[in-house]
Amino acid sequence: MINPNEKIIGNYSKRELKDISSISLLLPISNKALNNFMHIKNNTTLVLNNGFINEEDYFKHVIAVINRLKELNKDCTVRIKVNNRELFRRSNIIGIVGTRITLTIDNDENVYSMMDYVKEEKKLERMIAKVRTTNLSPLEKYLAVYDIVKKYKPYKDNDKNPNESRKLKYILSDDNPYIVCAGFTKLLTELLSRVNIPSKYISVLIDTSYEKGMSTEEKVISYARHARNLIKLDDDKYNIHGYYLADSTWDNHKEYDLFINSLLTFDRKKEAKRLEKLDDIDLLMDFHNLEEFSAKIKYFFKKGTSHPGISSKTEEDLRKRTYRDLYLKIMDILVSLDKDKYVELYSKYNDVINVNLSETTSSALYVPISNLLIDYAKYIIPLSNNKISLETIFRAMTVVKSEIDWMDNSEIKEWLEHTIYENLDKEKEEFPYIYDENSKEAYVERKK
Repeated sequence: MINPNEKIIGNYSKRELKDISSISLLLPISNKALNNFMHIKNNTTLVLNNGFINEEDYFKHVIAVINRLKELNKDCTVRIKVNNRELFRRSNIIGIVGTRITLTIDNDENVYSMMDYVKEEKKLERMIAKVRTTNLSPLEKYLAVYDIVKKYKPYKDNDKNPNESRKLKYILSDDNPYIVCAGFTKLLTELLSRVNIPSKYISVLIDTSYEKGMSTEEKVISYARHARNLIKLDDDKYNIHGYYLADSTWDNHKEYDLFINSLLTFDRKKEAKRLEKLDDIDLLMDFHNLEEFSAKIKYFFKKGTSHPGISSKTEEDLRKRTYRDLYLKIMDILVSLDKDKYVELYSKYNDVINVNLSETTSSALYVPISNLLIDYAKYIIPLSNNKISLETIFRAMTVVKSEIDWMDNSEIKEWLEHTIYENLDKEKEEFPYIYDENSKEAYVERKK
């Protein structure tokens, strides 16, 4: 017999389950807790939160919850969180819900009914349908999707309701004319996931002083937050393997068909007229050799631990937190962009680095952090700053124009003639500097 005050499902007792209409659960939950679902009353809302498991496993546990509720003939609302919509689509959760379960979906800070979510999914699938069904290489698929996103709508903000230009729920509406960098970035992330191109939404700080008549040699006046994508591209056909920055916002033009911001290296962004504030993503991904890797990691440590006048105990705590922060930031990059490498490093280092900091010392973390950095350096340096030429981009785009847009050879030739010229012309304007990796100055000289 169950004690009415004993916690039988999450933090809820049998007595509490009789009196409440909404319960919040952290997945995964045990089989014993699932068996106790018989004590959940009808018309209860179950909010299923992710308890730090990967999203694929989270969906598996959501399915277990739904199936258990169906076994018990419960009429309940199940509310779930979806970040990766493509993984959710493959899980077929919508297909198993049945008639007695009401499913609501949290995505991009919006709550969807199942009907509205399915409607939105159908639109996303229509956008990507040709790319899904065509035998393109990874670079060609990426550029096909990038082309869709950069042309989707003209850049336009809504000062009265910023969500309308930033959230998928709004930007996908045909009646909504608004979209800004966050919207372009989210749409690109979403569509790339459907063609198996790893992508991550990142936020950066861009100098806006040049827009006020200042040149890049003068003092920086102001920074504005800006969103773009970080992608990982592997394509044997074009011998491309690396990490790249994608900025569909800056290639969104009415007059031009631009691709100059489609595959930026970290070197390339240093040549842009828009200066950028150094961020952790630069420190962890922008390398040419082991010496530079070492220097940037040392700077990361210094940034996290350099606080004059602090006590030795505080210094020790800062050092431990910085070690752990470094590990978590690296893993956050890999979990989105290279699942295999993430699993490899997680299984190797998580138990010794991601520990209770109050129960360990910085010296105990030093060896595993050092070994992690050796493994990460061997992995990341060959993938960083591998430039892709405009010539290669347009060679791949000719395939896209043929397979996706069904252009014939004469149409492709005509498109290439004016589009290449447009891109070369805009490239000179947008990237006026030459970066020399051997110089301490990022901006060496203006292009002639």
